[in-house]
Amino acid sequence: MRDAKFFRGWVTYIDHQMIDVSAFEPWQVEPGDAFTLEIASEGTIVSFSATFSTGSPVRTGFFGGGMEGAVAVYRFNLTGETKCRHAAEEPRFFPDGFFCRLTWVDVESYDSVTIHNISRSGMGLVSPSRVPKGEQVIVEIPFECGTIKIPCVVRHCVKMRTAAEAYRLGLQLGETDRVNLGKYNRLYDEVVARSMAA
Repeated sequence: MRDAKFFRGWVTYIDHQMIDVSAFEPWQVEPGDAFTLEIASEGTIVSFSATFSTGSPVRTGFFGGGMEGAVAVYRFNLTGETKCRHAAEEPRFFPDGFFCRLTWVDVESYDSVTIHNISRSGMGLVSPSRVPKGEQVIVEIPFECGTIKIPCVVRHCVKMRTAAEAYRLGLQLGETDRVNLGKYNRLYDEVVARSMAA
């Protein structure tokens, strides 16, 4: 896994034999390269084993949904069985020393918190304050490509057994704009790459 590559895009076509994925960033792939493709939806992640087949030339334009820029389409042949799992079972990775700011949506208050783990659809934080389940919050993460600002929903809040007052929060990512989502995906990919190289 040390030479593993991670790419992101969105599905534009799928049937029982193939899947087309569009992406704004160019992928360095060769025909025959093996991949595991994962499609995340509300609460469920579907995984496919596939091999890369062909890629289309990059084209520029407006593609709907607020997306605009240069895009290429990559075709994969499905080679194995389809697997489904609950989002709570998705892999979590543990960044080293990431601090961020947690802001309540309806209250002018914030806490400095630590990112304990990160996944494709959410993150675990350690907070000095209790945040009720269902609360809507904004997480701001300083990052090399600019501050990431992501709306989230608190899915659980558990008091930690520590001398200082501390709570472990489980957050699910909410809807956000393409720029911040792209930054978050880049952060996630960096954390995964560091974990694989360790």
